[in-house]
Amino acid sequence: MFKSIATREPLSKRIVAEIEEAIRQKRIPVNSQLPSEKELCAQFNVSRTVLREALKILGGMGLVTIRKGKGVFVNDISTSTVSSHIERYLLMKLEKQQILDVHYVREIIEPNIVATAALTRTDEDIQKLKDNYEKFKKTDIDYKERSTLDGEFHLLIAKATKNSLLPMILEPIYNVMYEIRSAVYPAVKGSGHSAILWHKKIIDAIVNKDVESAKTSIIRHLEISREHTKKLLKKMLRENEVRKN
Repeated sequence: MFKSIATREPLSKRIVAEIEEAIRQKRIPVNSQLPSEKELCAQFNVSRTVLREALKILGGMGLVTIRKGKGVFVNDISTSTVSSHIERYLLMKLEKQQILDVHYVREIIEPNIVATAALTRTDEDIQKLKDNYEKFKKTDIDYKERSTLDGEFHLLIAKATKNSLLPMILEPIYNVMYEIRSAVYPAVKGSGHSAILWHKKIIDAIVNKDVESAKTSIIRHLEISREHTKKLLKKMLRENEVRKN
């Protein structure tokens, strides 16, 4: 059913890609059971540890369900697995250029989202954004919480457009941004303060239904965010060079 894997890429990722492709191409029917661990290990020529890591990823993507003592079963692919697929791709490709590509995608998409939200938002949407902002301001040293609230803020704006597809498309991007921002906030001085400042400007523009100000603010916010990520990447490169020497 599957090919033996021989590559420098992490084995678990290759197994995920192979099984996912088979599921999406309907080569493995919905609700069917995957071969046993022993059989899969033999087919892929990998250890059980590597295989289990791959199955865990597939389970997190919603492509399979792992039933303890019974086996691994293929789920029906629905719209919910689309976002998981995007997120898996991004997480597997998180190298320097791909990290910056995540930023560039946001810079293309989000200005129009914010502009739309400024016209369609309700009082409830405004209150949710303000509540998020108040929590965000207080996360001085809890960088993971700050990163969570950061993604939530932008997702709330997408939801305020009343376009049900946008949050589904953007959520995996924000989940990947969580990993990036969790590293940026403690490493790049002023990054947290900058985010607080621009989130407030964006909220004010949305409250006032000021489309141009909303777009200008989000564009500048995202540009600065990208620059902060570049600083992090340069810092990591320098540290890596020092370790090599």
